[in-house]
Amino acid sequence: MNTALRIILGIFVIVMLGFGLTIMFNPTAMVDQLAVDPRGVEGLSTLRAGHGAFLASIGIMIGLGLRARYSQWFLASALLITMALIGRMAGLAFDGMPTGFVGHVGQEIVMIVLLVTAHVRLGSRVS
Repeated sequence: MNTALRIILGIFVIVMLGFGLTIMFNPTAMVDQLAVDPRGVEGLSTLRAGHGAFLASIGIMIGLGLRARYSQWFLASALLITMALIGRMAGLAFDGMPTGFVGHVGQEIVMIVLLVTAHVRLGSRVS
């Protein structure tokens, strides 16, 4: 089980860094997937900083947790994803249900559960 969790977390690192760095360095490639319409330089800068840095940071923190063998990084990542989930719920309450909502919420819940599970199962020090 511990090996499987480490593999899943490694996949999270690759996916989060991949999306984050793509958004940071080529934000227009992700505009359709993110359903955003950045306007001008300010919009692209916000997309890079807001979305790209957010996702890349989660990938880096999970990677640090695996590399440093310190599972607190998993909880920090879970907290950020939880805040994104809360933001999504606020959007649901105030704006209605967007296309893909259920899939995105499901992915976020799965990631949160796996990150917290990895922290609990692998302990403070990942062995």
